[in-house]
Amino acid sequence: MNYDLKLELRYQSLSILKYLKAPFLKFSPTKEVSIDEYLKKNKSASIQNFEENESYILTLLNGRVWSSNGTVITEDNILISEINRTLLKEKRNSVFYQKSVINPQIKTGVAAIVAQPAGNVYYHWMIDILPRIELLKKADEFDSIDYFVFNEIKYPFQKETLKIFGIPENKIIEVKNLWNYHFQFDKLIFPSFTSELNRATYFTIKTLEKYIYPKQKTSQGKQFYKKIYLSRSKAPNRKLLNEQEVLCLLKAEGFYEIFPEEYSVIEQAEIFANAEVIVGVHGSAFTNIAFCKPATKVIDICAPEWVNDCFLEITKLRGLVYIRITGNQFLGIKGIDKGANISLHDSKIKFLMEQV
Repeated sequence: MNYDLKLELRYQSLSILKYLKAPFLKFSPTKEVSIDEYLKKNKSASIQNFEENESYILTLLNGRVWSSNGTVITEDNILISEINRTLLKEKRNSVFYQKSVINPQIKTGVAAIVAQPAGNVYYHWMIDILPRIELLKKADEFDSIDYFVFNEIKYPFQKETLKIFGIPENKIIEVKNLWNYHFQFDKLIFPSFTSELNRATYFTIKTLEKYIYPKQKTSQGKQFYKKIYLSRSKAPNRKLLNEQEVLCLLKAEGFYEIFPEEYSVIEQAEIFANAEVIVGVHGSAFTNIAFCKPATKVIDICAPEWVNDCFLEITKLRGLVYIRITGNQFLGIKGIDKGANISLHDSKIKFLMEQV
């Protein structure tokens, strides 16, 4: 059974179970069009372009936002391709797998839509969400925005950065799942994505530098380590199973083990900005290499089934040295471990130690 068919069956079954007695708005998007095509035929929509990064802000009257994916639906039931992002496995927006969605809550006022798929993952929050807030700040009507629609705000790093970016708590609307979040606004403002999926831009880096580092220092006089190891031992997946063996060798070379989730965003920025060599298993903590100084060495240990160039792209922008080591797959009783846990065998440990 292919991925799209499984996804459709999952969405339909969950939707039926969850909303058997709920009021429905029968909805099936009539079509999906490009932003240029939509603007030609719908004079009520408008766009404000910015030269930097070819970004823009799109304004729609009576637009709707549905689900934790931040899916934007126009008043005439059309999806605009460029403003509705899907993850790599999905060929179509998840709304197309729904036969119906719950009636929208009508909100009077102006809403800025910043939610997107996986928007509360640290990497996507820092690389995708925060630069879009900066775009909103460039808009003439930022102060008149009544609501900001985000993915669920459940982590300290989200609350910390929203405060830094000046987003009032009383203006935040959260969309937490794919079924019972659906809103309609008098005016809907959509700040464009400032980069392709998993590909940061200079605008991204400049935004993070402007708001988080180096202006927001909190640890004057604190000791920082030149060589750091990013541990995922507290994470639910993508763990290095023989971490203690590897860590023992790294500590002998002057490495310090850190758990990034135990630090604030500003503290993480300072730690990475002062490091010269960074080693770890591929994960969102590597997002902080956006704060590293040029020539910092980044060693990204990846699972064979979880290779992604997102951090390689940041190293190109920052002038860092990127080294990828592909770990050995962990084979459980039922085959390949679904958590993408790995180990490093002797030859790969040797290669790692030659790099540090």
